[in-house]
Amino acid sequence: MSSLIENLKRFNSKERYFLVNYATKGGFELSDEFRKVVSEALNLELPESPPFVAMDYHLDWLLASLVLEKYPGWELSEDKDLPKFQNLKNDIEATQEDIDFVIAFDKGEETHIVLLEVKGVTGWTNKQLISKAAHLDKIDKILVSDEKCYKGVFLHFAIVSPQKPERLKLEKLPEWMKPNGKVVWMKLPLGTKYLWKVQRCDKERKADANGKWWTVKPRQK
Repeated sequence: MSSLIENLKRFNSKERYFLVNYATKGGFELSDEFRKVVSEALNLELPESPPFVAMDYHLDWLLASLVLEKYPGWELSEDKDLPKFQNLKNDIEATQEDIDFVIAFDKGEETHIVLLEVKGVTGWTNKQLISKAAHLDKIDKILVSDEKCYKGVFLHFAIVSPQKPERLKLEKLPEWMKPNGKVVWMKLPLGTKYLWKVQRCDKERKADANGKWWTVKPRQK
């Protein structure tokens, strides 16, 4: 396992990650079907058991994991000074911005990091995608800026949702996120088409954000 994947693991501190691993039998082990779908969509063969799988992974953690690769053999310990890096370009944004699902694995001398942005019952917005793309591109530029250090490290991006988005504006997305001019899309099965939502309404059941009543409506027709 590469030191980069070890870095990714050490930053992964989301409580829901630990809870899912603890509360379920499968944890974050990828299913054969999901592994096949991702492999085909990205033209990238995923191993049966990727050494790193996480959800809601902060983009600052991803950037820091890469930066620490410039210091091979470095180990955090109580008797050693903590590293300090200039943040002149606001590389570390100190925000909660994250990527929904991450898979990282080594393939020979290469390390591949798959980044999946997911939507279930809510829709895509250009503002959100453009913001995340700008943050991710800042990270990708680190790879390009030091080919000696990051030779063989590759980022892959795809979006996952029940329906293929039709109104996304891709002009501001970097080229690596849209191979052949399109963002890679994978279908997300919801398991049921009878999902409900709660909605505030008026006495006649018309939607009203300040309504004194509430009702239940289907999420999808």
